[in-house]
Amino acid sequence: MLTEKTLFVINLLSGTDKSRETIITSIQQKYPNSDLIVIKTKNDFPIALQKSREEKYQFVIINGGDGTINSFLPILIEHNKVLGILPSGSGNGLARSLKLDLNGNKVLNTIQEKTIQKIDVGKLNIYQKEKKESVYFSCAIGFGIDAAIAENFESQKLRGFWGYVQASLKTIFSYHPIKARVLVDDILVPDKSYLILSIMNIPQYGNDFYLAPSARIDDATLNVVLLEKINMLVYPYVLYNLIRRKEKSPMQYIKGKSIEINFHNTNTIILHIDGEPKYLNDVQQIQIEIIPNCLQVLC
Repeated sequence: MLTEKTLFVINLLSGTDKSRETIITSIQQKYPNSDLIVIKTKNDFPIALQKSREEKYQFVIINGGDGTINSFLPILIEHNKVLGILPSGSGNGLARSLKLDLNGNKVLNTIQEKTIQKIDVGKLNIYQKEKKESVYFSCAIGFGIDAAIAENFESQKLRGFWGYVQASLKTIFSYHPIKARVLVDDILVPDKSYLILSIMNIPQYGNDFYLAPSARIDDATLNVVLLEKINMLVYPYVLYNLIRRKEKSPMQYIKGKSIEINFHNTNTIILHIDGEPKYLNDVQQIQIEIIPNCLQVLC
């Protein structure tokens, strides 16, 4: 399957995987005619992105997590390239949803046997006072407490599963719900204050923590997950249902192809896109759509 038209990207900044040197050595031995670029600092990202744009590369094999993959989505989609994943992120939601082995070395050993599948990708259109910005996402975007957790996770040293636990505990008792008006396929959801306002393309955030168990990555549908502000005594019941992968009240689950969100406070909005926090100012409107079968992946 892989040819000399392959670029391997190793992100040493992603996750907690300690086997990256082994993966680099294996790539050099097994695919001597392919190209390899290693991201050691944030300054290396633009170089890697520019390299992946080159027309000669049909396959871009990424050793990293959901955030790393997200950085390459515009190039992969708009230049019709094939994504390969050697998981090494903190959550690996996309890899888990595609049922890939989470050991990057094992995936590398079997990558020639994999076939190309097409999956859906979401597109986030952000309308601000003076500009419009469009961003792809393969996994999820969130405007509620999950965005605040992503912000705290990004600023701490502890990574992986326990890093998310630490960030969650730091956030849950101090988070102030966000008030928004949501339309799903032109059907209005009443204005509410939300703890969770997430749009899922896959069932889970990562680490096998399922927020939308019925979500599918190839059904041309997005899953809106809402949780209104509730009494903290109900939190254990909500968490119990999430652990059991049950879509139950007080959580709301709505499927749709297009979503529109208007926020009551537009000064500064924190969201996460595939787990990476982002800050927006002067937001007039958010529009989200599903783009079916637009990303080719080795599975």
